[in-house]
Amino acid sequence: TESKGEIVRRLLSQFVARRPDDRIAFMPFGTQPLPVVPFTRHGELIQAGLAAAGQGRGLPDTRLDRGLLAAIEEFRGRPYAGSRIVLVVSDGGAVLDEPTRRRVADGLRRERIGLYWIYIRSGPNSPSLLGDGEAPLGAYESTEELALHRFFLSLSTPYRLFQTDDAQAMAQAIAEIDRQQNFPLSFHERVPRRDFSAACFAAALLACAGLLAVHALRLRDWRAGTRARAEAA
Repeated sequence: TESKGEIVRRLLSQFVARRPDDRIAFMPFGTQPLPVVPFTRHGELIQAGLAAAGQGRGLPDTRLDRGLLAAIEEFRGRPYAGSRIVLVVSDGGAVLDEPTRRRVADGLRRERIGLYWIYIRSGPNSPSLLGDGEAPLGAYESTEELALHRFFLSLSTPYRLFQTDDAQAMAQAIAEIDRQQNFPLSFHERVPRRDFSAACFAAALLACAGLLAVHALRLRDWRAGTRARAEAA
């Protein structure tokens, strides 16, 4: 009963929830990439972006080349502190000219990014990228999807294809990516060297006790002085 988009958003939402320490960016793309959420460790922002992507009709067309280049650019200038991947979820391919192929390949290599493509087949008429029996992988070279897949295979950086035909296959692909991308992540977090809050509260309590003691002594001295003046009169 779920639509293709609903399944994708639900599984990606679970993926984000399982990785609270990751830095994740979210960027839908159609004819143009939409940088909804830049890199953040606040998973609730990514969850909100996923929920917003489900409003209305889906984005027209699939300019995957522009989406890829924009995703690679998000890594520029960021310190390398752990495994880096671009996870593309798409039901179609794209025709990349030679200059665009060079830019994608150079960007992935420069930023040391691995590429995962979850290819969602829309139906039996959609091309399979896994081959068919003993048929060569390039039997349908004319299709955009297979041409894109073969380009990704030629990259010098890590690449993995997941072809999904139903919700179960999609869930298995997400689980496998979650399992593979489980390397240590280093990051800097500024924290106090020591927690002096207990000592500060104790000092404040002693100071308050001292003030109360001084106040009580001054009150007794004032009463004693008043009584002495009354007796003298």
